[in-house]
Amino acid sequence: MDPSATLGTWHLTLHQPTRGYRFALDAFLLADFVPATASDPLIDLGTGCGVVALFLARRLPHLCCVGLELQRSLAVFARQNVVGNSLEHRIDIVQGDIRQVSSLLQIEK
Repeated sequence: MDPSATLGTWHLTLHQPTRGYRFALDAFLLADFVPATASDPLIDLGTGCGVVALFLARRLPHLCCVGLELQRSLAVFARQNVVGNSLEHRIDIVQGDIRQVSSLLQIEK
C-alpha cells in the first residue's frame, strides 16, 4: 500500500512507501534553496519518491530535471508521482547508481 498526500498549495499528489524513506520538511527546505532564476537542467541525486524534483517543477515552471534513484521501488514511486502530476515533459526519473551517473545520463567528463 502506498499512502498518498495531496499538498494543496503546491498542487501535487504524492505517493510514497508506508515504511522506509518518507519525505519530510527537509525536502521543502532543499527545494527552496534553488534560486528562482535557475535555468539550467538539474539532477536530483537520490530522488526517493521524486518530491524535490516535483516541488522545483511547480516552483520554477521553466525548469527541467532528472531524478536519479538507486532503489527500484522508490524510482517506481517517483515515476508514478511525475506522471500523476502531469510533469513527465519536464522531469525524467532514472533508476541507477550515482557512481555511474556519467554513463546513465551521458554526461561528458
